[in-house]
Amino acid sequence: MRRDDVPFYLKAQLRSAVEQIRGLAEEKGLMQAFEMELFALHRTVEEVLLAGDRTAAERALDQARELEARVRAAPRKSDPLLLR
Repeated sequence: MRRDDVPFYLKAQLRSAVEQIRGLAEEKGLMQAFEMELFALHRTVEEVLLAGDRTAAERALDQARELEARVRAAPRKSDPLLLR
């Protein structure tokens, strides 16, 4: 393994992060609101894993965490505040 190769655990975290965030957005009824960001994250993860750059993988994981925080902070589609 080269020094800059992406470790297995980081690859697994990246792959699962996309699916977890997608599941959370679906659960909250927010897929339409976050569809583009999820698509962009998915593409970024694919490109990073193909490139094998550990630093880029860590940045992509940070990006995934930020998106997850935004999805968690967003109100559910059925939230009464959105219906006003």
